[in-house]
Amino acid sequence: MLKRGIALCAVAAILVGPACRREGSTGGTQGELSDQTIERLVSVDVEGATSFSFTAPTKVRLLVREATGDKAPGSVASVTLPEPLPHPNGSMVVPEIAIVARYTGPGPYTVPAGTGQAPLTGPKAENGAPNSPSLVQVAFRTYEPTPAETNFGYLLEPCKIVLGKDVLTGSADCPALVAINGERVSFKMRWSAP
Repeated sequence: MLKRGIALCAVAAILVGPACRREGSTGGTQGELSDQTIERLVSVDVEGATSFSFTAPTKVRLLVREATGDKAPGSVASVTLPEPLPHPNGSMVVPEIAIVARYTGPGPYTVPAGTGQAPLTGPKAENGAPNSPSLVQVAFRTYEPTPAETNFGYLLEPCKIVLGKDVLTGSADCPALVAINGERVSFKMRWSAP
């Protein structure tokens, strides 16, 4: 099964392509690709079917390409952690946020309800946006005794994202992320200067 994170990488590769130069047209502009890994003060809080809380300086990967007008489908802003966060129960926690094809610079964004893979059981978003390329998810991975992953990546309710300049700061507030098995969590993430 193709994981959502791998799909995000594929979408980003298609959108940003090999060319990273500034382009112009009468319909809009597309900026350079910025891909950096830097230390940020990161806070992650998950509550619900599983709980997790983390606040500490850690490495964050920021991938940004701003675009406007007819170039907007080539825009992306994503925030990932190069290293998973350790959970006290031995699992690893992997949060991901991406605004794809709509990123136009600093400000508030909403990732619509219905984004992500719908659960097999439980509630589904009414009037959702299942084809939205953006994503917000938090995965819990275990490696022993048997590798397993629970990925909370379906948005039952919209997620509010706020991105600062160059995505160096930001926040995500998601009241209802659902896993394929119907389990539900709330997810909050913040990142800022350490």
